[in-house]
Amino acid sequence: MVLALPASHSGHPASPARHAVVILATYGTCILVVIGMDIAIAKAGYTGKVVVGMDVAASKFYDDKDKTYHLNFKEENNDESQKILGDNLKNVYKSYVADYPIVSIEDPFDQDDWEHHVKLIVEVGQQVHIVSDDLLFTNPKRVDKAIKEKVCNALLLKV
Repeated sequence: MVLALPASHSGHPASPARHAVVILATYGTCILVVIGMDIAIAKAGYTGKVVVGMDVAASKFYDDKDKTYHLNFKEENNDESQKILGDNLKNVYKSYVADYPIVSIEDPFDQDDWEHHVKLIVEVGQQVHIVSDDLLFTNPKRVDKAIKEKVCNALLLKV
């Protein structure tokens, strides 16, 4: 899911918004959606007025057997050529952050892939919110570990 939020007038890019546009896409077409959304934002005259938050839910397309992310897992008869390692997926996110008005990435890696959460926060954590939902499960022990290991800079708290 890609979520487009009106840019904040409070100066904080990921402040809550009253209106949001939600675009659902398979993971194999995500980049097309992001590019298409960027073009649509520009054509509508909203460049600089709209920012994007992504809920990737990467645990859904993670293959624990070979520690890869299967980007085209929903395609029928796929040849698994779109399996990538966590470092490659991190670089995809980095390119999105560099090229598009991304302010938030939720669940960018598998719920137990602490290593790549840390790498992403180190590389883009000053620019975007890395929101941990699946990683933390609102579990106090996992939250404590996340704080100590500095694996995210935002969390989704479910009460």
